[in-house]
Amino acid sequence: MSPLHTAVLIFLLPIPFFHLLLHAFLPFWRRHPLLTYAMGAVLWIAAAVLAALVRDATWQIYSPPSWLAAPSISIGAIGAFLATWSIATIGPRRFLVWAVLKPENTEQKYIPSGPFRFLSHPAYTGYLLVWFALAIGTGYVVFVVSCVLAAMLFPIVVRLENNELHERVG
Repeated sequence: MSPLHTAVLIFLLPIPFFHLLLHAFLPFWRRHPLLTYAMGAVLWIAAAVLAALVRDATWQIYSPPSWLAAPSISIGAIGAFLATWSIATIGPRRFLVWAVLKPENTEQKYIPSGPFRFLSHPAYTGYLLVWFALAIGTGYVVFVVSCVLAAMLFPIVVRLENNELHERVG
């Protein structure tokens, strides 16, 4: 696995787990907001360890044909753009979940601009597109399995997040 693949795996892998734990146990995290970031650090360290373990063991489900390179790169670029646009639109307080942990310190509102005009959770959609692109473009088991896992976890996260957002914003 290339260094770029390893870096993307380290970045993406903890995201669904972090948000699932955040929203499933939100009352706890609101009482201990700094522990939220410690939990995130533990998840990203665990992802780095896992990536180091699988980096040299490049098990592939299949060897992707050369014609699949351009579509997978395009899908990944669209996903990365969508996630980046989403993060830029919501700003640092919301991206770093401070609006969720300390809602009294942040204006509570639905975001009507940027990619949120088209999708309610554009960052998650972008992450899934990147994962899908890596799964089909590399054939690596780690990307296929993590893509399927993320596709199963993100709907749960979205439901929890939507419920919490509705309670907070109305």
